[in-house]
Parts: sequence; structure tokens; C-alpha cells
Amino acid sequence: MEYLTDEEFKHEIELFSTQLQRVRQQIERLVALKNEGKVSDQVFREVLEEIANKVNAYSNKYNEIEEAVATKQTKIKDESKELKHYLETLEVKYTIGAVPEDQYKVNRASYTMRFQNLDEFSRTITSFMNNIRENWNKITSYINQLKPVSKEEEMPVTQSPITTPSPIYEAKTEEKPVVQLTKTQAVSTPITPPTTSTPEQKKKEKKICPKCGAENPADATFCYNCGAKLA
Repeated sequence: MEYLTDEEFKHEIELFSTQLQRVRQQIERLVALKNEGKVSDQVFREVLEEIANKVNAYSNKYNEIEEAVATKQTKIKDESKELKHYLETLEVKYTIGAVPEDQYKVNRASYTMRFQNLDEFSRTITSFMNNIRENWNKITSYINQLKPVSKEEEMPVTQSPITTPSPIYEAKTEEKPVVQLTKTQAVSTPITPPTTSTPEQKKKEKKICPKCGAENPADATFCYNCGAKLA
């Protein structure tokens, strides 16, 4: 767009502004149909996807025009400043008689017309650029709100939980409550030591044969060794 004339430049951004305005109207009408229940979810998503793809294709064009308009405005500002300087110089030269009247009138008309054209051109492209920005922001806002989010985008990025080391407790053995005995209970309750069988008691539990001396079970009636009757 750098080598376009002012009229060509204005036509280019006017055309793009019209295209975005049309896209915005399409989305707004689609949303209206959705709210009225006149379009199914599937068709709504399909049409919205087509519009979103079209907007993505416009992305580079939008950036190009925005940059071109900013550059053009800078040039207009510089040229306008220069024209003001020429007009002031012309007025001074004409006043002191350094420039003939006919030349003064021609030059003054030329500078003034160019200055007015630049001012009008600046206002026009500024207006178009404002419309472009407004429509672009509205369109992208609609798409971001209405376009279904994929599962990967829908799931928030979760960070692994920070685990703090749990305090280490020493294992405590369960202490049984100590039963305090009264003096009477201590005296009246005799402490019986565990019963252990002595060798003599073990012998009494068995029957010794008086004839052969063999050991027999306590409930035996006759000696298992010699057959003698046990007492």
C-alpha cells in the first residue's frame, strides 16, 4: 500500500471497512437466529466456523492496513506542517513586495487547496480506521464467546500440588491404665504365682509298674510292659 495514490489508498481501506462491517452483520444475524431457536446447534457451529476462518484470513490484511494508516498519518502531519511554513513564507514575501500579486494568488491557492485536501483525507482514513477497529474488536469478541472450546483448551492447566512433608511421629505403645488397688484389695487379693509342674509331680501323673518299673499313663490299669496289674 506504500505506492498507492491517496484515492487508491482511501478506496482500499474503505473496501476493507465494508467487508468487516458485513462480517459483523452476519455474526449478529446468526446469533439472533440462535436466540430465536431458528437454527440447530450443529448448523450454528458450522456457519460460525466458516466466519471464523474468514476472519483469520483477514488478520494479515488488518495488520497491514493499520500499519499503513499510521504511516500515512505521519506523512500527512509532516506535509501539513511544511505547507503551513510555505504559506507563512509566501505571505511575508508578498507583504514586503518580494513576490508579485499574480504569483502570490496562484501559489496561495495551490498551498491552501493541498492543505485542505490533506486535512480531509486524514479525517476520512481516520474515520475508516476507527470503523475497522470497532468492527474487528466486535467480531473477534463474538467469535471468542461463541466458538466452542476444545477439551484441551477447556481443561485448565493444573500444577502438581505442593506436598509438604508430614511430621514424623514416634510410634507410641498403647499404655494400659494402671489400676490403683486399695489397701484392703491388696491384702485380700492373694497373688498366685504361675503353676509350673515339677519333676516329682510329673512322676505322680504316671503309674510306675511295681514289677518291672516301667512308666505307664495315669489311667492305665495294667502295665503296658509286663502286663502286671497296677495299683
